[in-house]
Order: sequence, then structure tokens, then C-alpha cells
Amino acid sequence: MAARGDYSAADRMLVCEPWTTGDPHWQSLALSARGSFRRQVGDLEAARACDERALALADRALSQADAGIGLAADHVAMGD
Repeated sequence: MAARGDYSAADRMLVCEPWTTGDPHWQSLALSARGSFRRQVGDLEAARACDERALALADRALSQADAGIGLAADHVAMGD
């Protein structure tokens, strides 16, 4: 969706069911995706908040790595 320019639809999809409830692994991955999206549109504070929450929920190696990479990208983007 975002790749086609429909940023608001992409953002809405990443905060709706089933991504926001249930399995913490999928919640974490959805938050990492939303963090990446927010970073790409220049909303760095929201990106960092999503990635921090994603890391807190991450319960498997994949979701932990995804959240960690997102946080690293946040730091680079913010010049930390």
C-alpha cells in the first residue's frame, strides 16, 4: 500500500486486527513494520516508539532481530 502511495491505508492496516492482539511475535513484527513506515515518512519519534514497543514484545529471534534493526535505523536517522 505504501509503495503505491497510499500511506494512510498502510498505516491503518498496521494498527488494526489481527496485528494488535494475540501472539506477541506478530504484534512485534507489525510494530516493527509500522516503525519502518513511520521512519520512511519522516516521523522519527513515532518510529522509535514503535520499535521500542516491538522490542519489548519480541519473544522470538526473528522479532527480536527485526525490532533491534529498526531501533538501530532510528538512531542513525536521528543522528544518535
